[in-house]
Amino acid sequence: MIEINTNPIILTIGSFKIGWGFIMAVVAAIVALPVFVTIARRFGIQKVHIVWLCFLTVISGYIGAILFLVTENLIVYHSIDTVNFGLRADGFFIAVTIPTLIYAKITKLSFWQLLDIGAPCLILYMVVYRIGCVLVGCCYGLPLDQPWAVIYNNPNSPAPLGTPIHPTQLYHLIWNVIALVIIWILRKRFKVPGTLGLFAWVLYFLGDFPIRFVRGNEPPVLGLSLSQITDLIAISAAAYLLVLRFKSAVQREDIDS
Repeated sequence: MIEINTNPIILTIGSFKIGWGFIMAVVAAIVALPVFVTIARRFGIQKVHIVWLCFLTVISGYIGAILFLVTENLIVYHSIDTVNFGLRADGFFIAVTIPTLIYAKITKLSFWQLLDIGAPCLILYMVVYRIGCVLVGCCYGLPLDQPWAVIYNNPNSPAPLGTPIHPTQLYHLIWNVIALVIIWILRKRFKVPGTLGLFAWVLYFLGDFPIRFVRGNEPPVLGLSLSQITDLIAISAAAYLLVLRFKSAVQREDIDS
């Protein structure tokens, strides 16, 4: 079994604490944003728009991830006292998408093109960020009696101490890497604007859903966790829009021919 004794808190200044979760969130942004900028330039997006989109992504993403986490704790526990390390990944995705849609409407940019550029970068962000989850012990799993179980020993970790549990953080990380590789391999096959981004959404949430059955920090609501309900909504919406985009392209081809 894997034992992790890393202190999630790196630095404490008064009541302010800096931990591995925050550090890896910053590192993830440092890794993902240059990739977004590079791809956006190749698509001919002007520099001013790239700067604003990066700003909106960072600000709205973190605010949304925190708000989703607080909302979940209010619904499940009727309190925010249980809010600790980590962010809500689905909140991050949704909170980034909505401002991007609004910005695209205002500036007359193609939202579908921005989705194609941004969605894979968000998954790349999550690949790096999940390393922080592994170190911190948030997003921990249910008890597991198998060789690949993980044991957290640091008293500051939110995970159950000294108990073999599912390494759900690694499950998420591995799935994100797999999704990113699939998207990269198939990227040139998606000729219709928006379809690559929508496919990335479906792929990400499709893998996220089953992992949460072995998460230990997500009490069920109506038989599923709130994250799983969000996953199902995101998968359904993205799949529906994906079909519409393909149908629209086929209809345009028929008219042109």
